[in-house]
Amino acid sequence: DEFSMNDTIKERTIENGYTKGFVVGEGGVLKMDEGGGVSTATTAMYNAAWFAGLEFVQARAHSIWISRYKPGREATVSWDDFDMKFKNNTPNAIFIQAKMTDESITVTLWGDRQWQKVGSVFGEPSEKVPFKIIYSQEKDCRAQSGVDGFLIDVDRTFYRGGKVVKTETYTTRYKPSPTVICGVDPNPPKPIPTPTPTPSPSGEPSATPSVIVVR
Repeated sequence: DEFSMNDTIKERTIENGYTKGFVVGEGGVLKMDEGGGVSTATTAMYNAAWFAGLEFVQARAHSIWISRYKPGREATVSWDDFDMKFKNNTPNAIFIQAKMTDESITVTLWGDRQWQKVGSVFGEPSEKVPFKIIYSQEKDCRAQSGVDGFLIDVDRTFYRGGKVVKTETYTTRYKPSPTVICGVDPNPPKPIPTPTPTPSPSGEPSATPSVIVVR
């Protein structure tokens, strides 16, 4: 049997009881949208399946790293786009128990233990891409701190008899997310002065180039 996060939590609409929360928007800028925040529950379920040693059928990390999650060991979902699915590859049924408080979500999987232990080993982040600083005068602007993009490998280790008998490597590449400052750029880019047109040899005026703005 397969577990599907999207099938379980349904489409994120007001009719299904969802309110607005933060989601990752274009360019790594956070914005408010219906169902924002379901990745917290998705990541909790993903980690429960990770440490239970279950087989992942489909899983995708966020496009940017969000610091409340372990880099490379987290997951998100998008309705009609991508899901988080895992398979019950044990001989018997699995019971999923989820509890929440105002501060946490805890997911416990009950079933037949297949491994002595399942762990995770995090590699060092590499191929870092620095974040940018952008200024926004949008009415619904929300300030945020930037985070560099990077590549990270996480090894999922399976133990029996006190030894690692199996390893799976998960590679995640995060894009940079910008620092967003709400307001006017104090040092706006200056336009390149328009050069004085030079008459063409035919005596007809040459075209005036457009103004180019660079930083």
